[in-house]
Amino acid sequence: MNQNRRFPIWIFPIFGVIIGFVLASINNQGLLTIWEKVKGPPEKILRIIGNVDGYNLLVETISGKTIYVETFHCVIYDNQGSQRWVGIQPHPEQNYSANYLIWPLLFPVKQTYNISYFADGPKALIRFALSENGDLWYWNFCDNGYLGLNYCLFPLIGLFGGGILAVIIIAIRRLTRFYKHIASGKNITQG
Repeated sequence: MNQNRRFPIWIFPIFGVIIGFVLASINNQGLLTIWEKVKGPPEKILRIIGNVDGYNLLVETISGKTIYVETFHCVIYDNQGSQRWVGIQPHPEQNYSANYLIWPLLFPVKQTYNISYFADGPKALIRFALSENGDLWYWNFCDNGYLGLNYCLFPLIGLFGGGILAVIIIAIRRLTRFYKHIASGKNITQG
């Protein structure tokens, strides 16, 4: 009894659902969020002064200028010699008790700073890292109350992707069988 054993195609959508759950868990822990470099500082940053307005950052450059960094958009404003931010007392560093997994930085870090942002709905954790060469990097993860939906959305995407993969494999198998019959010279209707 030599039967041609084939890999069950129906397993691909199930694998897709399992991979979707794994990716949802990884995303909800913050592992899909990467460090990004803050673009556009006119010069290298000497130190992070502190948190202003609850979720924005003041930094001091090498020349002594104070720069305002809008964290959610990473927009940089230079005070250009004005007295706008002189005398502003930064808020103390805050942390909210979320244990996110954060990728380590691959360069020496001079200073780090955390900002926790709480609004009516979303909570965000923003981490800044100042490198030894004066570049500012940030990591931003927002828990807006919809993270639980990832456990529905990601498995559905996996199910859909696994189903498409199964259909493609079935089509390839049938085309291969069709071309084998043509190459052998048999009539397809005869077997």
